[in-house]
Amino acid sequence: MNRANTALLVVVASLPSIVAGMLIIRSQREPTKPVLAVITAPVTVVTLPPAPSLPSPPPPVRLEPEPRPQQLPDPQTKPSQELVVNVSPAPVIVVTPPPVKSEPKPHLQWPPDIFTKPPRKPSAPPSPWIPLFNGTDVSDWTTGRSLWGVSGGVLLNSLGQDPDWIESTTDLPQGEFSLEMRIKIVDGMRFRVRFNPNFWLGNEGYQRQFEIYGGDLVDVERANDQTYVTGQWYTLRLVVDAADHVWFYKNDVLTYTGRLKARQPSRVKISAGDSWSQGHIEISLIRLSRKALHPTREISPASGASGEGVTISPDFRRLQFFPSVCMLLRRTL
Repeated sequence: MNRANTALLVVVASLPSIVAGMLIIRSQREPTKPVLAVITAPVTVVTLPPAPSLPSPPPPVRLEPEPRPQQLPDPQTKPSQELVVNVSPAPVIVVTPPPVKSEPKPHLQWPPDIFTKPPRKPSAPPSPWIPLFNGTDVSDWTTGRSLWGVSGGVLLNSLGQDPDWIESTTDLPQGEFSLEMRIKIVDGMRFRVRFNPNFWLGNEGYQRQFEIYGGDLVDVERANDQTYVTGQWYTLRLVVDAADHVWFYKNDVLTYTGRLKARQPSRVKISAGDSWSQGHIEISLIRLSRKALHPTREISPASGASGEGVTISPDFRRLQFFPSVCMLLRRTL
């Protein structure tokens, strides 16, 4: 035999084996069906067992969110104004707000009101008077042997004879000044106010009268009635200018004029009586000014009720030194 015949025989002899292998492979793909190999050739029939089944893969795990616990509303809290939106498919309605009308802005004035200061009220001019008696006590005074006291805003003395006196702790000005006091003579005939060591205002002699006297005064002239009545209130004012001219007024009426020939530092000293005549007085007002303020009978609103700030013309001042001429004019008129 040649080589070609030999090869053909080998192929024919191996053909059943090849068919059997192909059947085995197919049986593995379908393991539930038995495969019966039938070989027409003189080959042994072999029944193959079913192939072992592979384990089926586990089912897929489905992750679901945990259900949230239902939160009950707190009865103590008020329900909040929340907007509940329905997420179910529904037609969307768009609401368009009406147009807002823009108002014109107000015109700003300059300067604004917040920077405008309110008008100031005209303040009253300061008073030229300095109170020497505060109406409550005698803390600004020194007393003599007897006690002085205050009752109802009125200064009172207790003894009524010398040395029953009270002296202010305020020095009198060396230039012009005015002193005014409101006084009532209860009894006695020796009320006195001392300004200089020898310059007095008060009651001297045997009549009830207010006068100025003393060795420090010259050219003393009386211009009007100087008497008084016990138990009545009187307003006494003494005015001294820078040239040492002196005017004394009783109830705003000129009573005496004069001139000081000497000036010495002094204070106001008041006595109610002496050993010859005991006396008691009441004083409701004592005040001092560093200006020569003359009273006037025609009170203007600007000057006040007591003639504060009133000035005397030079002609009127010149007439003060001629009281006899003034008295003559009054008699003729």
